[in-house]
Amino acid sequence: MSKRILSGVCLFLIVTPPEYQPPGFKEVESEFILFEGIPVHVKVGEIETSFHTLKLKILKREERIDSMDIHGILKECREDAEREKEQRRDTLGEYINTEYEPPGSEEEFVDKYHKVNDEATRKRKISKKKKKNK
Repeated sequence: MSKRILSGVCLFLIVTPPEYQPPGFKEVESEFILFEGIPVHVKVGEIETSFHTLKLKILKREERIDSMDIHGILKECREDAEREKEQRRDTLGEYINTEYEPPGSEEEFVDKYHKVNDEATRKRKISKKKKKNK
């Protein structure tokens, strides 16, 4: 199995003048988030894959919470996540693995996760077995 590397370039250009303030925002001196009132943390959703987890949380003022349908948003996110999880299971069947377990060897990885049975893999396995038997 060969290693594959993905590289990229992130380009960030500052083109906004420092004195510009977007509508609805104001300039502050502190780097910390300061609230006028009681801050409330709301978990919006969570997406899990075999290798990563992405969680989204927001911080709101308590008096603005009533205008949000938090329970509806959370219920919808959970339903979407469950639906997506079931679709992945249906599509991949037994091959999906939601809990990543590192393989013991390259052959186990190929057999368990990719089910690769091409000629090169078989030849490599045969040659490794011959080396072990010698």
